[in-house]
Amino acid sequence: MLISLMVAALAAAAPPMAAQDTTVTVERGTRLHVDNHRGEVLITTWGRDAVRVRATELGDRQRLAVTRSGSVLRVRPDGSRGPQEADLEIVIPAWMDVRVEGNQLDVGIRGGQGEISIETIGGDVVVQGGAGLVAVRTIQGEVTIRGARGRIEAVSVNEDVTLSDIGGDLYVETTNGDITLHGIRSTSARATTVNGDIDYRGTIRDNGRYIFATHNGDIGVTVAAATNAMVTVSTYHGEFESEFPVRLTGATRDRQFNFTLGSGSARLELESFNGEIRLRRP
Repeated sequence: MLISLMVAALAAAAPPMAAQDTTVTVERGTRLHVDNHRGEVLITTWGRDAVRVRATELGDRQRLAVTRSGSVLRVRPDGSRGPQEADLEIVIPAWMDVRVEGNQLDVGIRGGQGEISIETIGGDVVVQGGAGLVAVRTIQGEVTIRGARGRIEAVSVNEDVTLSDIGGDLYVETTNGDITLHGIRSTSARATTVNGDIDYRGTIRDNGRYIFATHNGDIGVTVAAATNAMVTVSTYHGEFESEFPVRLTGATRDRQFNFTLGSGSARLELESFNGEIRLRRP
């Protein structure tokens, strides 16, 4: 049953509303905070200044709690027996900032134009959209972000991280996984992994800084013909290959060397202990 609730009529200390399908009107500036211990959270957008929350699955003796505290609309399964557990489908205004926290939780967000923050211990995360700060952190889960704009932070421990069609500064980290960065338009990008490959296909902008490092893996970077960058390469036990001629300087016994592309305006640092480093043409 659909229950329509006007947020303006709610007091800050209003009790939670038990329902499996709830729609709440919201004002601009309201933020969504979802807390779900285990299950799935799927968030999409629509053109209304309202939030619809639907629980497709709820844990034993639990209910769907939707409360408002100041400018924060909180959604969580609530019950006295066992940890919070639910599969939730949520529809929000595109402008709304979103925060999702959980333990064993798969999260999908599509179409958002606000800030996004997601923290889980286990579970895959897929984000399409987001602006401002888009931050995803998980331990046992893959991270996929598409079409985000602003400051992008993506951290996993034991899975792959994939970013595509991104505009903004990047910080990407994983331990046991590959990092794929395609369609990137960034002035600052840092990507590190221990056991995995890194593939970067995007801009190398004047005065930008780009750092890509792995311990056991290969690094591939696409470099446009008009790139202006000072490139530092550290291969150690790996190899260096380039699809175009470069003049190496500063070689050492640890196989660290430099070369300049164009005016050398940007800084590009590439490091792999046990892996190949390749520079490619688009």
